[in-house]
Parts: sequence; C-alpha cells; structure tokens
Amino acid sequence: MVFLNGMKKSLWLVLVFFVFFIILVSMVSFFSMLAENCMHMKVGDKIAFFNISFFINCCIRYLPWCAVISLIVLILYIIKHKFSIPQFIIPYFILSLSIWLLGVPGVSYLYENIQKSDPIPIPDDENLSVGYFRPDGEYLTYVTGTSDAAGEIWRRKVFLGRKDNSDDGKYADVLIESVVRAPDWATLVHEKCLILKQTCSRSLEKGYLSYLLFATMGFAVSFIIFLCRFSSWRLVNVLTVLISFFIILFANICFYDQSIVEKIPFLEKWWIPLAFNVTLCVLFGTVGIINWVRHPERNRRGK
Repeated sequence: MVFLNGMKKSLWLVLVFFVFFIILVSMVSFFSMLAENCMHMKVGDKIAFFNISFFINCCIRYLPWCAVISLIVLILYIIKHKFSIPQFIIPYFILSLSIWLLGVPGVSYLYENIQKSDPIPIPDDENLSVGYFRPDGEYLTYVTGTSDAAGEIWRRKVFLGRKDNSDDGKYADVLIESVVRAPDWATLVHEKCLILKQTCSRSLEKGYLSYLLFATMGFAVSFIIFLCRFSSWRLVNVLTVLISFFIILFANICFYDQSIVEKIPFLEKWWIPLAFNVTLCVLFGTVGIINWVRHPERNRRGK
C-alpha cells in the first residue's frame, strides 16, 4: 500500500512537470510568434495575427529550454508540497537525464536541420569580416575562424521581406521597430542566453562526447534538487534554488562568451566548465545528503 501511494505521488510529479512544460512552451511560442510577426510587419500591409509556421518554429526552437525551466518550476512545486525523498528524487532525475541526454541534443539537432534544409547559395567573392553576423537582404552571413585566418561561411535565411534600412537588420520596417523594439537590457540578456544555444549547436556538430562537456551545466542544474530542503523556511529554499540556478547560468555563459574570455583568457581552457559544474554537483549533493540525514522531519511524506 505504501509502495502504491509512493508510485502515485511520483507519477503525479511527472504529470505536474508536463503541465508546467506545456503551459510554458505554449506561452513562450505564442509571444515569440508575435515578436516575429512584428519583425515582418510593414506599415500599410495586412498580416495574420496567428502565424502557424512561426508558432511551430518557435515551439521547436525553445522546446528544450522550456523543459529545463519546467524542471526548476517542478523543484519549487516540491518545496511547496511534502514528498519523501524517493518520491521526488526518482521521477525528477529520470526527467532531468531524459531532457539533458536526449531532449536537448535531439531537438537542437532537429531545429538545425530544419534551418539548413533550404539550400542557400554562398557568394565566393565577398570579403566578410570574421566573427560578425552580417545582414544581407533576406540572409544572415557569418564567417567562422580567427582574425588571421577565415574558416567556413555560414549563411542562412532569417526573415522574409526584411529590409536593410532598419537599425539592426531584424525588422522589415524601421517604423515598427521604433515602436515595438525590446529595451536594450532585454536584448542584452537574450543575446547572452543565445550564447548557450549556439554553444550547444557547435558541440553537437563536434560529436556527442563534446556535447556531454556542455551538458555538465545541465547536470549542475539538475543537482539543485538537493537544495530543496536546505532550510525549514520555504522562502529560503525558493531563494536558494533560484540563486543557484542563475549562478550556474551566468557562470556558464561567461565560459563561452568570447567578449569575456578575451579579458580572462584562463576561462578558455576546455576543462574549466567541467571542473566548475562537477564541483557544484558534488557540493549540492553533499549539502543535500547531510541535511536530509540531520533533519529527516523536513522530508516526511505528505498526506
């Protein structure tokens, strides 16, 4: 009977996760679709309010990252309700490992292939600067490599109907851009978070082992679950979980942000993210286990 009750509560957590996930991915995709609609909008032209193509594209683009955020929300749900350790640890780590080992690489690979499915002619006579995204009509061009030697030319269609008279090449009409453009701080945050997505894609191109090095960030995020009973005060636990998540996010962005690596060359070493994330895993796990042993009353089953 006790085993069946435990199974029910574990399955309930899985259901709660998927409810959070569906709500989050739907909201993110919907508002991202509206943002892309604004980017394509031109004064005087009609445009559909709901664009199914944009919506599906945004779903695929943000699906793995919405799953990661849903895991953090699930931890907050666990803090709010009482579960025994096996009741929440087992389903949580099954979900987390499935997302980081299968979901994130699988969906990222799918999205990259969808983007590359339309063959794009690459000009041979252009002398483009290395390391910069350059808007070119309906395309975005990027040259990999260093300042001394250029590598491959990456070129992809981005926004249909975009004109180069906008400030940054992202909007079809500069008048629309001046009204709906996101504030600079929001753009900066989005660009910094985009670094992780680009790093994930590059690591997958190198192979799954290379991706696992990137995924150590995910393992550190997963081990935050050990802090959910850090204190008898739920607010303290919530703040501990959120602060830990943002510290991991910020630190890993720093490891892959070239503007920061140029100032702190030490961060460029491949083993730095591995050492940092594994250290946090050990630290979180140790704190959680010690806390659970010393304060078992915080982990009683709920009714």
